[in-house]
Amino acid sequence: MYWGYDVRIAQNMKEVVKDYDLALLCNHSNENYGLPEVEDVGVFAQKKVILYFSGTDDLHSQIARDPKPKYTADEAVSKFDYCVRLSTSGVKQLRLEERMILTLSKFAGLTL
Repeated sequence: MYWGYDVRIAQNMKEVVKDYDLALLCNHSNENYGLPEVEDVGVFAQKKVILYFSGTDDLHSQIARDPKPKYTADEAVSKFDYCVRLSTSGVKQLRLEERMILTLSKFAGLTL
C-alpha cells in the first residue's frame, strides 16, 4: 500500500472539498457535527480522499471568518462524509504533524 499527500491553498471552503471521492473532517474538539465517525466505517475503496484538519477553532468559526464564503457553516459540514475526532489528551492544541499521525493511526485497523 502507498499513500502520499499534496498541500494546496484554497480560496474558500468550496475549493477545499471539490473533486474528492471521500471527505473526512478531522476535528480536535468533541464536536462531530452530526457526521458519522470514522470508526463506524468498514472499508474505504475511494481513490481520492481529503483530510481536512480544523485549526485552533472549529469549522463554523473558520467559515464565519471567510470574507467571501461560498457555503454557510451547515452547507460546509454537509460536504464531509465522516468526522475523525482527535483526542488532545489534555493539551490545549496539537501541532498539525501530530494531528496527521493521530488521524492516520485511526485507519490502522481498517481495510484500505
